[in-house]
Amino acid sequence: MEDVRQATTDDVPRLVELVELQQTTCAADGALSRSQPASEARKTLEDALGRDDRLVLVGTVDGYIAGLALAMIGKHEPNERVADVEIIFVEPPFRDLGLGEGLVTAVAVWARENRCVEIELRARPGDRNTKSLGERLGFVAQLIVMRKDLK
Repeated sequence: MEDVRQATTDDVPRLVELVELQQTTCAADGALSRSQPASEARKTLEDALGRDDRLVLVGTVDGYIAGLALAMIGKHEPNERVADVEIIFVEPPFRDLGLGEGLVTAVAVWARENRCVEIELRARPGDRNTKSLGERLGFVAQLIVMRKDLK
């Protein structure tokens, strides 16, 4: 059975594994991604768990953590709050079970409760899975940001 719930500190080691898997999977699929070391991912997730303006969710299948979402509240206009989904990922063998949709739906509930006017979902270039998920759920691409590494 699939379920979506808020993450706990006990979930952090598995969530770090999923962040690393997301980076590997996206790179294998040709998506551009800025890798985040495991220690940095752990710190980001642990910090988010203790904040009211952040949300960390897990998607489970029969109790196994197969997906995650990390969202934060930001502002675009002085009085407009926006929920920014920084990470959304479901392990490939567990896709097409509705976990991605469940995670985004739970973020939307949280965003409404926090008086957000919209949700932003980020997909890296080449990350067709996240882009397709967003399009299925009614998200519309607004901007393409291009970067050049100067190192």
